[in-house]
Amino acid sequence: AEAEAAKVKAEAEATKVKAEAEAEAAKVKAEAEAEATKAKAEAEAAKMKAEVEAEAAKAKADAEAELAKVKAEAEVAKAKAEAEAEAQRIEAEKAKAEAEAEAAKLKAEAKAEAEAEAEAKRLAAEKAAANRIKQMEKEMEARRKRLESLDEKTRKKEEELLRVAEKAKSIDFGTLGVATSTKLKKKVEKNSTELEVGDTSQFSESGEAYISDVGGGSRISWKSKSGSKLMGIKGIKRAFAASAIVTARDDLQTIKGIGPFIEDKLHALGIFTFDQVGNMNSELEDTVNVAIEFFPGRIKRDEWAKQARKLAKKR
Repeated sequence: AEAEAAKVKAEAEATKVKAEAEAEAAKVKAEAEAEATKAKAEAEAAKMKAEVEAEAAKAKADAEAELAKVKAEAEVAKAKAEAEAEAQRIEAEKAKAEAEAEAAKLKAEAKAEAEAEAEAKRLAAEKAAANRIKQMEKEMEARRKRLESLDEKTRKKEEELLRVAEKAKSIDFGTLGVATSTKLKKKVEKNSTELEVGDTSQFSESGEAYISDVGGGSRISWKSKSGSKLMGIKGIKRAFAASAIVTARDDLQTIKGIGPFIEDKLHALGIFTFDQVGNMNSELEDTVNVAIEFFPGRIKRDEWAKQARKLAKKR
């Protein structure tokens, strides 16, 4: 019985040892499996991390590559734009230079043309003045012969006008200009209302004139013109020979400082218009002042030229 009990005890002990061994084995196995699972999970996590990092690195590399591409394209675009802008600037400067050169050329041509025109005008004025002086010399010779037949007052005035007329040769008509004039075609009787002249093309439709011959001159006016005739004439107080000269004039007495006799003296010199008086320079002012035997410096002080230019604009 004791042997049986010992046997049972031994079997029980063996079963306990076996169970403990199996439990320990199961525990070791479980721990090994857990460790394996952990290792697997860590490996998976490491793999995923590596994949994420690789993906991130790839994305970063792609982004940097794209950025570099965009930057490179921007640099190319900038360089192209700068090149185009520079080309446009050069083209604009070229166009500007060409335009300035053309403008300078046109200005030079215009200046040359204006100078040539002014020179031609000056020469024409000098020629016309020379012709007028020749005509005046003939008139003055005849007027001198008439002096003895005049009363003292009229003779004194006529002598003074002839003395002034002699000085016409000292006047620079190239600068001053010459008033439009023409000859009569036939004799004109006292109180005539028409004048037939050689050329009316340079005369305005209406205006004032000065008619003169060897007997002297008179201020007249006309209201219209037709062909070679000036119509509506007023002021013909005596007969004038066919050789008489009709000269367009302005009312110079409108200028402060010019009275009737001073105007006669200016006419004796060949000065009839605002334009002529307005063309006076300082030298001409002095020359004319001396020629008409006026108070020294009076023409300058009264500013005849300035007044005349203003009056010419109001015509």
